[in-house]
Amino acid sequence: MNALVYRISAALACAMLVIGRPGGLHADQAVPVSRIEIVEPWPFGYVIGDTLTRRIVLETANGATLDVERLPKPGRVSSWLELVDVTNRASAGSRHELAFTYQVFNSAPEVSTRALPALDLPFKTPGGPAVQAVPKYLFTTGPITPAYVAARDGLEEMRPDAPPPQMSTVPVRVRLALYTLGLAAIALYFLYAYVGLPFLARSRGPFARALRAVNAAARTRDEEEGRRAALQALHRAFDETARATVFGEHLDRFFAEHARYAPLRPQVERFFAGSQKEFFDAGSAELSVPWLATLCRALRDRERGVA
Repeated sequence: MNALVYRISAALACAMLVIGRPGGLHADQAVPVSRIEIVEPWPFGYVIGDTLTRRIVLETANGATLDVERLPKPGRVSSWLELVDVTNRASAGSRHELAFTYQVFNSAPEVSTRALPALDLPFKTPGGPAVQAVPKYLFTTGPITPAYVAARDGLEEMRPDAPPPQMSTVPVRVRLALYTLGLAAIALYFLYAYVGLPFLARSRGPFARALRAVNAAARTRDEEEGRRAALQALHRAFDETARATVFGEHLDRFFAEHARYAPLRPQVERFFAGSQKEFFDAGSAELSVPWLATLCRALRDRERGVA
């Protein structure tokens, strides 16, 4: 609210100064601007080396154009100030955004009031040259560690810091939610692949159950008994998967109907050949329980579709 009142007051002051200024606008000259807005810098707390920027937004009127060549040029403007930069950003032909940057180059022994100089903005109009006056602006300078602030025009009052700009956090929250869902999906996949989820149907598949049986057989003290129990568990898994009794000579049909297990064909053929020797050729220790567990785990992974 205070900023709005100040801008309106500054605009009215500019208009009054232009009308009453000798050599400014003649009686037959139209006002060169239809709108002017002045944004002044913070009014106090400056020390040597600090900069102050006056921003002026205006729109020309009545055929007037800003005379850029006659704008103030960088250089010293007083014993305390130097104009270090002048910028003009024009848009839509009649709108101008001017910025005048001043630098304090003296160190004040105590807090004192200074002024940015008044400006005469030059214009070219059909009736000849014209100017738009901008009043001076008061501010305070002081030492690096001032003892007090001059009580003038409200400069002694503490003012709150400018509030930070409000930013929407919706995109950040959405990204975090997506990342969380992605990580949860990856975690579930690895849990399913390497541990198994008992509540899922595939966790109770034939080869998943056979693997538990083979692991149990590995803990049997009698090596031969454990090996035979593991072989029988694997045979039951093949039969349940094919829904028929599977023999070594039926493997072509098994792999044709269950192509997911085809990459393991060499190991499966070795299993059936070793089982034949174990049960029908007077026994053989060719297939160890750890090897059977490895084969069963690979078949389980194929069963789940994670290999």
